[in-house]
Amino acid sequence: MAFALTELERSWPNKVALPIPEGGFGWRFAWLLHAARDCGSRRHWQDESALVFAFYDPGDRARFEDWLVGSAVDWRCPPEWPQVFPVTPVVAPASQASTGRFDPLAMEDWLRGAVHRGLARRVIKAYLARYRRDGQALALHGAIDALGAERPDLEPSELADRADAIVDWTSRHHRAWFRDKLAALKPH
Repeated sequence: MAFALTELERSWPNKVALPIPEGGFGWRFAWLLHAARDCGSRRHWQDESALVFAFYDPGDRARFEDWLVGSAVDWRCPPEWPQVFPVTPVVAPASQASTGRFDPLAMEDWLRGAVHRGLARRVIKAYLARYRRDGQALALHGAIDALGAERPDLEPSELADRADAIVDWTSRHHRAWFRDKLAALKPH
């Protein structure tokens, strides 16, 4: 049965595709899903004859790929063949900064949508403009103000968390571009 992939699924930056064996993964699917979620994947779908797990960060994808290799399971075999049970992946503990402030999964989904809708670009533009005018210490306020103008329904703490997440995402995923922009704005 063929599924139509959404534009979001086609454009997802970090994916791991596992060929689906004849008869499916059987009892192993639960292990795959659990391990993928523990490594940071919140979405999966079938793409032709493969099961695709999507990861937000390249490091999460690499950790899942390492787990697949280290699990000692031949995932291509039919599920009825005798197999060893895979080990549970070791996941880094959640940072204390994010505990209780916001749901990281919801933030991940929101941020991905903000990037695709162009909201992140507008927030970064405001961040850079404020950086140019007032320096690094107040640059985040420009991002918060821009986000607040588009999302007046958010509380001030939510605005700060989301603006900071956009700046962090940009600095990680567009590192060279972001560094060059900031360097060009610094007084010489």
